[in-house]
Amino acid sequence: MRYLSDNNVLRIFPEGNIDSNNCIAFGNELDGILSKNAFDSIVFDMSGVKYISSSGLRVLLRVKKQYGDVSAEELSDSVYEIFRVSGFDNILSVQRKRRSIEVDDKMLIAQGANSRVYLIDDETVVKVFNDDISEVQIKKADEISKKALFMGIPTAISYDIAKVGDSLGLVYEMVDASSVAEEINKDQSHLDYLAALTAEFVRDIHSIKVTEREVFPDIRQEMLELAKGLGK
Repeated sequence: MRYLSDNNVLRIFPEGNIDSNNCIAFGNELDGILSKNAFDSIVFDMSGVKYISSSGLRVLLRVKKQYGDVSAEELSDSVYEIFRVSGFDNILSVQRKRRSIEVDDKMLIAQGANSRVYLIDDETVVKVFNDDISEVQIKKADEISKKALFMGIPTAISYDIAKVGDSLGLVYEMVDASSVAEEINKDQSHLDYLAALTAEFVRDIHSIKVTEREVFPDIRQEMLELAKGLGK
């Protein structure tokens, strides 16, 4: 059984059918993997699982009782239905299989150090992250985006994490708007108005009080640490 360890998250990839015929072997192999790895949480990637019986679910329940932070992702519709009907979606954190997006024929509209943004359609874009950006970091970006919107910060809605080839991407709403620079290029007679509008926007952003430091990083501290590193 294949597995990966990333940022203290142990990701395990079961395959095929997990039923009464092989649940003991599945459990034994699983115990071997768990015993030789250090981790804070376990994620079962169920994308290769076609069927799981009550015997297989009991193995997952045992792991959940023993280790606590256990989830199952990439469930097909049929496997997800088994989890739902059995009530296991209330025991484990479960997630249906992620949708797959092709960007070969899509327009690249932005590119940064860690990601590229493609226009999917008139309403959505996908931010495709570089391979060195972990899934944990991508989930963190999704969490920050949703929390920021809830707090009243004007930001695009993030929908879900999708597979883009061998990479992962965050799907966002497409914001149909122009930048300040574009507006200045269109008509420079409104510079005073645009400057005042920008100042008001920045003031509003900085007036929002952030208490959830475990969600929102301290950018000021990060920049100070970066400056120290550059000064060496």
